[in-house]
Order: sequence, then C-alpha cells, then structure tokens
Amino acid sequence: MEYIKLCEVISSAKIERCGASDYPVLSITKSDGVVLQSDKFKKRIASRDTEQYKLVKRGQLVQGIHIDEANFGIQSIVDIGIVSPAYKIWNVDFQKIVPKYLETVLRSPRSVRYYSSKFNGSVKRRERITDSDFLAMEIPFPSKEQQQYAVDVLEKVCSMTTLYQQQLQKLDELVKARFVEMFSSCQHIASMNELCSIITDGTHQPPKFQDNGIPFIFVSNLVNNTVTYNAEKFISEETYGELYKRTPIEIGDLLLSTVGSYGHVAVVVEDKKFLFQRHIAYLKPKHEIVNSFYLYAALLSPDGQRQIEEKVKGIAQKTLNLSEIKTILIPLPSIEEQKNFEVFIKQVDKSKVAVQKALDEAQLLFDSLMQTYFDE
Repeated sequence: MEYIKLCEVISSAKIERCGASDYPVLSITKSDGVVLQSDKFKKRIASRDTEQYKLVKRGQLVQGIHIDEANFGIQSIVDIGIVSPAYKIWNVDFQKIVPKYLETVLRSPRSVRYYSSKFNGSVKRRERITDSDFLAMEIPFPSKEQQQYAVDVLEKVCSMTTLYQQQLQKLDELVKARFVEMFSSCQHIASMNELCSIITDGTHQPPKFQDNGIPFIFVSNLVNNTVTYNAEKFISEETYGELYKRTPIEIGDLLLSTVGSYGHVAVVVEDKKFLFQRHIAYLKPKHEIVNSFYLYAALLSPDGQRQIEEKVKGIAQKTLNLSEIKTILIPLPSIEEQKNFEVFIKQVDKSKVAVQKALDEAQLLFDSLMQTYFDE
C-alpha cells in the first residue's frame, strides 16, 4: 500500500466571512458529514450571530471541532454555505483523490489514533491538533480507481445497515400502534414513581476501563430500544462488585436513555453482567402491578414519548432528570391484559432479534473493510 502525506492533497483555504450576507447555515456530524443545520437542528441561528461565520464552498473539506470524533465532511450540499468560526476549511485536490475516499480515510480508526497521539494542551478534553501535525499525517493512497472501488463497497454496506435500522424502527412503530389501539382509552393511571421500586441512574463514579471484561454500556447501546453488549469499554469483576450495589440489575428491569439521544427504552432480557453510564436511568418495576414489557411499550408510546419530550430540560445538552421520570403517567390496565400484550411484544422481538443480528453482522463487515482499506 502506498502512503502520502495529507498536505499533498489538501491545503488551508482562505478565510472568508459571511458578513451581512445570507447563506445556508451548515453543520457537521460524525454520522452524516456536512448537513444543513435546519435539517439536523431545530434552532436556526439568528442572522446577526453569523457575521463571523466562515464561507465554505462546494467541494471544500470541513473539519469540525471534535477531531477526536472524526468530524470531517466534504461540502456537497450548496454552492456556498456558512459554518461556525471554530471549524477549519480546507481546499482539496480532486485530481488526486476521490472526495468520499478522503472523507472516509479521515474518519478511519487509524486516523483517529493519529489525532489522539498528537493532541496538545494540558486538559484531557477536546484537545486540538496543530495544522502542521494534521497535514503531516500519512494516509493510504491507492489509485483513484481503487479509491472509488473502496468507497462503492463501503457505501453498499452502509445502505444495508440503514435498511436494517429502518426495519427496527418499523417494528417499534408496530408496537406503538398496537399499544394505542389497546390502551388509549384506559382510565386507570399511575405514575412511574408508583410503578417502580427503584428509579436511579448509572454510576457517577468514573470507572477504570480495561481492554476486556464486563461490558460498560452507553446511550448508544440503547438506540434500537434493545440492550446491545457490543461495548467499546470494559470493567473488571472487582469494579463491577463495587458499583453493582447502586443498580442491582435483573432480568425484567428497564433502562432509559436520559441525555442526548434521550427517550430510548430497553428491557433487560439476558442474564449478563454489565454496568452503564449515568446518562442511562435504571427502572425496577413492581412486577405485582406492572409488566416489564408493558411498561416498556407505554414509555415508547406516543403519549409516553410526548411526556418525556415535555420534561426534558436544558439547551446545550438536553437532559431527562430522574425527578421528572418519576412523574410520567402511565395507563394501567389489569395485569392480565398487560401479560397478553407481552406475548405480542415478544413476537415482534423475535423479528427484532433477527434484524439486529443482521445489523451487527453488517457493522462487523463494515469495520473489517475499514481496516482492510485504511488500517493496513
């Protein structure tokens, strides 16, 4: 594999400010690259606040603030847009490199490890990498034909993962629709505080992580409303023993994401040891009055999600506080009706398990291809 320095294909762009002009406001995310802010974010920045924003032209590379999260993207949305003054703008030599290939190689694990090795500053937070270090990074540089082939293969795998994620969403929507059909007219209402014997959150004590051991999960492990154990961080048996007392997890308990991607719910259905971050709430249902799977469906129902949305606090980082979770109101039919609904949910879950397995396999394939193309 041939390698070249990044400076051979990109160069710093001249800084041009928005001033009094009116251009589309762009942002950048790890998953989607450069996006229109109106598409990804609810709040549009006032025009008076964009005077110092930087112009970014079609085809230029945008480097986001969180380089350790591989926030890079080629601007391919509008002829001219504007981005935060904190972003870096680079010109790209597309005679030498395929745009999507460059974007992908900059997000690869190999590149992320390089950024981390070059961080400067004494605070272990969002450290900066100098432009000279960034431009000195070596990247794999096959022919343009091979670059395009790698991009095409990775995009096909990505389309597979997107399809599986959409199937999981459809299955969740089926449960929601069935819940509304069966229980929207229920007159008996109870609060979460009445339905759960424990409502707390994950550990506030930053654990010591290791390369393997007991999974430590994050909000991302709940995004499909199931608990996934493909963790990137692990803890020891000793650490688990110290922290387990706060959240004595058992089959039938629920987890609820409370920060960032809040409102995702999952029932613990496997007898596995794991712990989780404080941005996940831990709910232990009183099984004599509420069924775990029924409660799961109630929290995911349109009314449950509406209440969660109304109770979220904060602007920069929206958070669902434990005190607010306790006040969420849930319709409470008879325990027999709840158990009947559990049968339906478990039928749907069988389909979700199959789709989740396919999704996990597609992700493993993607990771393997990323290593093959960019980490040799």
